Amino acid sequence: MCPTREQYFESWESEDLDEKLTQLLLLDRPYPKCQEPLVRESWHHGMVQEQGHLIKVQDLFGPAISTQKKPHTIILHGAARIGKSTLARQVREAWKQGRLYQGHFQYVFHLNCRELALSKVLSLAELIIKGQDVILPPIGQILSQSEQLLLILDGLDEPKWVFEEETPELCLHWSQKQPVHTLLGSLLSKTTLPDASLLITARTTALGKLMPSLRMSRCVEVLGFSKTARKDFFFKYFLDESQAAKAFSSVKSNHALLTMCLMPWVSQLVCICLKLQMEHGKGLMLTPQTTTALCLHYLSQIFPTRPEKTQLRALCSLAAEGIWKGKTQFSSKDLRKYGLVSCGLTSRCCQVLASVLSDTPTLMELDLQQNDVGSRGVILLCKGLKHPHCQLKLLWVDHNHLNEAVSVELRDLEKMKPQLLVSSISLKENLELTTILPFPEESSPQVAQVEPFCLSSSALLEDQPTELLGTDDNFWGPTGLVATRVIDKDKNLYRVHFPVAGSYHWPNTGLRFTVRGAVTIEIEFCTWSKFLDQSVSQHNWMVAGPLFDIKAEPGAVAAVHLPHFVDLQGDHVDISMFQVAHFKDEGMLLEKPTRVEPSSTVLKEPSFSPMGVLLRMLPATALRFIPITSTVLLYHHPDPKEVTFHLYLIPSDCSIQKAIDDEEKKFQFVRLHKPPPVAPLYMGSRYIVSSSKNLEVIPKELELCYQNPGESQLFSEFYIDHLGSGIRLEMKDKKEGIVVWKALVKQGDLRPTATLVLPDLTASASLATVPDTLHFVDRYREQLVACVTLVDPVLDKLHGHMLSEEQYESVRAETTKPDQMRKLFSFSRSWDWACKNRFYQALREAHPYLIVELWEKWGSMGNQEAS
Repeated sequence: MCPTREQYFESWESEDLDEKLTQLLLLDRPYPKCQEPLVRESWHHGMVQEQGHLIKVQDLFGPAISTQKKPHTIILHGAARIGKSTLARQVREAWKQGRLYQGHFQYVFHLNCRELALSKVLSLAELIIKGQDVILPPIGQILSQSEQLLLILDGLDEPKWVFEEETPELCLHWSQKQPVHTLLGSLLSKTTLPDASLLITARTTALGKLMPSLRMSRCVEVLGFSKTARKDFFFKYFLDESQAAKAFSSVKSNHALLTMCLMPWVSQLVCICLKLQMEHGKGLMLTPQTTTALCLHYLSQIFPTRPEKTQLRALCSLAAEGIWKGKTQFSSKDLRKYGLVSCGLTSRCCQVLASVLSDTPTLMELDLQQNDVGSRGVILLCKGLKHPHCQLKLLWVDHNHLNEAVSVELRDLEKMKPQLLVSSISLKENLELTTILPFPEESSPQVAQVEPFCLSSSALLEDQPTELLGTDDNFWGPTGLVATRVIDKDKNLYRVHFPVAGSYHWPNTGLRFTVRGAVTIEIEFCTWSKFLDQSVSQHNWMVAGPLFDIKAEPGAVAAVHLPHFVDLQGDHVDISMFQVAHFKDEGMLLEKPTRVEPSSTVLKEPSFSPMGVLLRMLPATALRFIPITSTVLLYHHPDPKEVTFHLYLIPSDCSIQKAIDDEEKKFQFVRLHKPPPVAPLYMGSRYIVSSSKNLEVIPKELELCYQNPGESQLFSEFYIDHLGSGIRLEMKDKKEGIVVWKALVKQGDLRPTATLVLPDLTASASLATVPDTLHFVDRYREQLVACVTLVDPVLDKLHGHMLSEEQYESVRAETTKPDQMRKLFSFSRSWDWACKNRFYQALREAHPYLIVELWEKWGSMGNQEAS
């Protein structure tokens, strides 16, 4: 953002409320039967008085001149983009700051109807608290004082709802879900919350369909800026008075443009264009006679001097769709549909984008991937992102091209604005790596911290049990791998953004979500002891799975699968005993799951709070008859003299396993992956641990029990100075004498985890001289064609080296990702080994986890051949 723009907003916000909220002319007049906005080239007092009378924002809910009654419903109407929504948001912000309606309303909520339309069903409680940015008292307390409640319904006409006459029996409890348009219809007709006040924004042309649903409403038309207010806007935008005077003078010479500046967005766009002209030393002249011409002029300034034809074609296609469908606002999904993610933006464009972010709180997503904005551009953008009016929820940027200072700035920004998720096609910035992945040393700070150990071909044939950060640490969905972000490590708080509708599975936890569209979800791992002890006797219930605190937009999640560790094989468990516990202010609420599956319980149309699976218990002795899916965790700590082992037996609960992992890592213990028990175990049963070398195991007995994450977990410890050919471990049921678990630990298992780096093929050129040796990319051509989704960044790495401009464009012209990869492979027939190495490097930067899996497959194939 330009410094002048930031200073402008700071000064504008510090003005008196009267000056800030009365830049827009508000005309109080009876319901306009012609349903046409009162738009004129210029305003004078007499003309306005003929139509009604001007009022201030402070007087909207005051007595009407004609009736002397205070209205409960205000309709702010006017032409499209005249400033209605801007004014509505300012009302909410001014009330929040304690400068408006303080003696009138105790609670004021701004509801964006365009966003509400994305949710099919909502309860009244969910409708009111949706997207609010303040800590609220219990919803029951708010609704009990409805006469002090103001609901701002912004853009009520945009979703094309049809409001029918509502009947009193439709007034349901505030927790009851119903279709959004039905819920809003009951608010408009005063069937629900009859004492609450409403502030509605809508276009004048849409009043006809709204008025039958409204009761005792006052119509106030937003007329836009007066001529004086337009001039004031320029002098607030340009802090340098000489610049402001020149800019406004140039606009005055264009009568049509000056008239259009009655709309705030036009005044802003004109100022932005003139500011850019000043920065580049150009003469101040704007000739557009229409808003379309002005927008084209703006685009010509922010696009490169010679934009690619594909970019212009995509932009024209998007505009054509808008004309055909009567659509003027586009989502990030629309932009991706026409390939506008990569559109040649530079750091200079970020000044304009920062200004847009400051002025456009309805902008929720911004994708800057595959644009050359650089570190300087992101720094400029951060100024706009920090502005209180910016409500962005998702920002996509290429982290690979940012310096460390900018990455720190983005992390600080996320802490300042918790609703914002900064994501990237580069997964290495989104995850905490516990091992070294195959990134080039010059581009990966993690690799630089550890002395690399490159595996030779023979090393690939050996058993490699060391832990890799693989795909299980993230969600899998319709588009492939979806990165899961650590928000707060101490709180075990994670955030993930699902880009499209579909089913998403987190293998490491067992969680699965089915979502209706793009949505951001926060997941916190909680402990049962924090909630269960306070609300209900634990003797009546058995904890049957982890406890999660999940936050998501109401209505966005169609179903959630919550993991449990009860073994259902053999029909020994009555599934009617399963319940999902919700912990709310009023205590624990139980919900019967839609269905129970072997490893999860399923809830459809879920509402979220701290929640998890419980199993109802009758007599206390019944606990020993519930079969449990369990896990054995084995850790080792290598020492020059001896190796120490820790062995745990726990229910298969991801939150307990994570707590143990974190605790063992503090003392530099490394986990060895070994098989689970061969049969279901039972809570409260005891098991004997033994070894083939008669090692001293302390203690020898382990009891399978549930200990909350963070509490001390039971484990056995033993030592050995030399493994030799290995040791065999086993666990027997103390009462039955049956072996329930066994494993073999070999010397090769003890390789330190942090020394593994997959091979850099540029250092293995000698393989090119070996007859019949397929290059990695040739060996896995089929898998790469099927699985690579990030084709553009791969092409960018190859362009100018192995791909001509014509080849580059021909690949991008293919309609699907697999077809693009097939086209790319068609050019590889002429590539030598060095070219294929470059191709491999590009692939592993774009899809590191896919490359990891393919290397593991290569290694397992080598093992089979060796045997």
